[in-house]
Amino acid sequence: MAVFAERAAARAMAVHGSLTVVLFCSAPLVPHPLARIHLILAVGVMPLILSAMVYFVPVLTRGRSAAASMTLAPLLALAGGAMATVAFLGGAGAPLLFTAAGAVALLAVIAVAAWASWRATDCVGGPHPCLTWYLAALICVGTALGAVLLIHQWQDQYYAIKRFHLHLNTLGFIGLTAFGTLQVLMPTATGVADESAADRLRSGWPWALAGTLVAALAAGWWPTAGWIAGLLWLVPVGRALWSWRERFPGPVFTWHGAPPLLAAGLAGLAVSLVLGALHGAGRLDAAGAVTFFVMGFLFPLVAGALTHLLPLWLRPDEPWRAAARARLGRFNGALALLFPGSWLLAQAHPRLGAALALAGIASFGFKLALVAVSALRG
Repeated sequence: MAVFAERAAARAMAVHGSLTVVLFCSAPLVPHPLARIHLILAVGVMPLILSAMVYFVPVLTRGRSAAASMTLAPLLALAGGAMATVAFLGGAGAPLLFTAAGAVALLAVIAVAAWASWRATDCVGGPHPCLTWYLAALICVGTALGAVLLIHQWQDQYYAIKRFHLHLNTLGFIGLTAFGTLQVLMPTATGVADESAADRLRSGWPWALAGTLVAALAAGWWPTAGWIAGLLWLVPVGRALWSWRERFPGPVFTWHGAPPLLAAGLAGLAVSLVLGALHGAGRLDAAGAVTFFVMGFLFPLVAGALTHLLPLWLRPDEPWRAAARARLGRFNGALALLFPGSWLLAQAHPRLGAALALAGIASFGFKLALVAVSALRG
């Protein structure tokens, strides 16, 4: 039963990860900008993160695998995200549908948060500090979804609450989860131990959570405070970048493998913090900051994580996993440069920059499809 539950969680991760790459490629076809961003974040990234939590929480708490029924929580979040996307495309009745979407997604978050909290208290010897980042991320997304349930009741605060919701989702839910996972995943992907990672995670989460809350409040009601949020967040991110510079220079500065993209994801998070502060100071429009968050942070993060983890989720035999990782990792160093480069190009030529980013994620999607076909044949 335990093996069945573990394989169910692994297959769910593979499905959500592949779906996210497909949505990255297809989102430009969606005409409405808010529907487009919800397709990527609410239908793709949010279920993927919840699925990752269902898979990794048992590892972080050194306990048995999650029950197969827990894989339903990411599917519930996916349904809520799809409803929100349709709400932005719809006409009459869309506010009601949007509220229902928030309620459905919030139910999924509460289920994962309650389960993860229970696993943390039931853990012998205390959980890995990465779990604290996961719980903080769940608090952020739960608060963001709770705000959605009130947004149509306070029409005079509609845009402020929307910005509050966006920042809690991006910097809070995605940023906190990504940073915690990267600190554990990079040593695993490189085979190089990082003894300081646990201490950084243990001491860094109050800075990151405080920075997230300040950023969300600044976005909604206190624009001039955005730079404070960036400074708070840069404390744990800067420490991690400095440590990685010393520990992982060989695996990071190479043309192949997962580490170049994982390092690009962490660097992209740091740049996103700076761009967010510039946006708060009125030096950069919201579109520029959000676009880099997707191109320079999300793209390399998801591609790097899938490079190392997808073979683990698909097949149990080690020789196949090694071959699959080699195929997925081919020329990832070039992709690590291409994704932020596409954002720079987009500042002068938006269509060319978007086309370059799309070509990069599509090339990774092609490698992913080859690996998936190989796994199915096996």
